[in-house]
Amino acid sequence: YFLLTPKDRRISLLLLCEMCVSSLINIFGIALIFPFMTLVLNPNFLFRQNNPTLLFLYKLFNCSSIHDFLILLGTMVFIFLVIGNTMLAFTLWSSTRFALFRNYTLSKRLLECYLNQPYKFFLEHNSSTLVKNVMVEVNNLVQYILLGCIRLLDQSISVLAILLMLLVIKPLLSILVLISFGGVYAIIYFTVKNKILVISKKLTHARDVMFKVTNEGFGGIKEIKCLNREGNVVQNFSKDAYDFAYCSANATTIGQIPRYALEIVAFGSVVLALLYLLIKNHPISTIIPLLSLYVFAGYRLMPSLQQVFAYFTQMKTYVGSLDVIYDDVKRLPFVTCANKETACLPFNKELFLDNITFCYQNSSKPAINKLSLKIKSKSTIGFVGLTGAGKTTLIDIILGLLQPTFGAMMIDNQIIDNNNVRIWQNNISYVPQHIYLCDDTIASNIAFGLQNSEINIENVKKAAAMARISDFIENELPNGYDTVVGERGVRLSGGQIQRIGIARALYRDPEVLILDEATSSLDGITEDAILQAIGNIKNKKTVIMIAHRFSTIKECDEIFFMKNGVIIDVGVFDELFARNGDFRKMAKIR
Repeated sequence: YFLLTPKDRRISLLLLCEMCVSSLINIFGIALIFPFMTLVLNPNFLFRQNNPTLLFLYKLFNCSSIHDFLILLGTMVFIFLVIGNTMLAFTLWSSTRFALFRNYTLSKRLLECYLNQPYKFFLEHNSSTLVKNVMVEVNNLVQYILLGCIRLLDQSISVLAILLMLLVIKPLLSILVLISFGGVYAIIYFTVKNKILVISKKLTHARDVMFKVTNEGFGGIKEIKCLNREGNVVQNFSKDAYDFAYCSANATTIGQIPRYALEIVAFGSVVLALLYLLIKNHPISTIIPLLSLYVFAGYRLMPSLQQVFAYFTQMKTYVGSLDVIYDDVKRLPFVTCANKETACLPFNKELFLDNITFCYQNSSKPAINKLSLKIKSKSTIGFVGLTGAGKTTLIDIILGLLQPTFGAMMIDNQIIDNNNVRIWQNNISYVPQHIYLCDDTIASNIAFGLQNSEINIENVKKAAAMARISDFIENELPNGYDTVVGERGVRLSGGQIQRIGIARALYRDPEVLILDEATSSLDGITEDAILQAIGNIKNKKTVIMIAHRFSTIKECDEIFFMKNGVIIDVGVFDELFARNGDFRKMAKIR
């Protein structure tokens, strides 16, 4: 109920009404079997028994003879049968459509939920788990829980309606049937319910591991091939895949078990009832109509009873998927993806980090510790330090991806928070050390995240030229900017991938350009060309760089030397080189 929108809940009420109407029509059709068969075998039954309902129908339709009335009843049985089955088919279509469209709405809602979480959320959650939740757990929730619930409700209404009809016609015999069927279900359910819960937990765990192992196997395929570890990946996958198959088979079998027991009870009851009536010397003319009623009711009842148990077992088996989706949707704020924000936060004076501290979850010491600094607009800044000094964390704070645990970041004296971080980010382009390329064209990867209709190909070419990749694209690739790069850019070299990443950053013509080891994969000639391009925008845009290769920061207006989350020295390259021994060691200059 929580996962459905108000509109979904209203539609589900309409479905419930459909199910009730469908069941009522089917009940009328079944109920007419008894008088119809009775009159076929004993035409004088109508006047002899003085049945008020049949007499009312006889007079209502102005029948001139029993023969005409029989034709009327037979026609009514057929009409109710046709209408009832048509209603059943329509209810099946509408309920299936409703349930499966929730796959679309729930997966979209969950994806929006995830994508709109702070960057910190993705540092704390495995991406394979998030993908599994959106693609698999939502599908399981819809296919096995929601659709199962609808089917269970539909079949339960049919079962109750048939049983109520039988209770009205033959109360004692119907109570015996109800006790027999109910007893069989109760015995089977209490026998297997604990087994179902165990299966549910094992299935959820096995799915998690299978997705994790598969994702890691394909993600690290190059290293796996080099280390000859394919067998290890398959071995790690196979145990949980076997458990998944074993538990799925058991769950399906358990759902089908009642069918055989119920057939014994159902057909055995018919035989025993027939023997009972014969022993009591009931005339055949009264036995056959009653027997016809119960056989036809059983024909409707048996599949419904079987499906009730099967759907109930199915829902209990996959309840883990419901728990996963419910917990995430309830725990995470539901934020609809905002329209593209075009405004930019003015950045005319300086960026000021005021005594900021940042701690990662479950970390014993802060990654950034009481750090303050100022970066002037349109300056070129470098950050250096050993691995683990806090450079990347500091850049993530400047990018607005991480919020400081303490302290504040200000742009022209305006504090950056959740309300204005988006318009600050509209000023920025970022080049990470490891560039992600999607399996799409060069143009789509440079204009990353845009629809084809939104891509400005002239800006793509301009950015590629600035990143010194345009000659390669236009002269060496078969389809130029329309060439597909392959997943993660497998058809390109590391330097080519890096330059596409730089072109991507330059495509939006940012006010602030942040480069995190952006030239680490480039050869010396290409690096010089990129640095020259960056030099061309010096004093026109703010450039912030993290570097291990000190050749990239020699021309910086200011260099911040970091260690253990704090800035221990500041100056231009020559100043730091002259006075700081640690800086000289890192620069590898004696």
